[in-house]
Amino acid sequence: MLHLTEETKVVVIGPPGSGKTHVATVLAESSELPIYSTDKFLCNGHVEALYTVMNSVGDTGWIVEGMIGYRLLRKMKELELDPPDIVIELVATDDMIEKSYATRGKVVNIKRIRTFCKAHEKVLVDYSRLDGEEPAIWIHGESRNVTKLLIAKNWHQA
Repeated sequence: MLHLTEETKVVVIGPPGSGKTHVATVLAESSELPIYSTDKFLCNGHVEALYTVMNSVGDTGWIVEGMIGYRLLRKMKELELDPPDIVIELVATDDMIEKSYATRGKVVNIKRIRTFCKAHEKVLVDYSRLDGEEPAIWIHGESRNVTKLLIAKNWHQA
């Protein structure tokens, strides 16, 4: 059984509508780790949001969720910072993304979202290499399946 501690660092990434906030909330509720939702920092632009998140999280454990998570992983690699302990990469169909935007009253450009995610695939490849620099745990899948896994494994703070 995996135990999240106050030092555990988790990054939840994926396209809009993939369930990042839900999965982060499930983890936070069972571990008491703080969640940093990157969406709230986006008003100043992606680069500024990235540095705001990096300055906010500190050295103790945390959960970062949002589209900026892709850039956070890349920047951590560039700066040769320790990788997060856990990366949860969620997937979403085009329909899931469109539904997410519709519930927020926003219009989505699926091509733009897919281009953004595709542009960050290199960092995901870098992190998945077996070079001793990867996260201890990498989870990939749909939110409902990941949530079931988290609940079934009873991930909680030690």
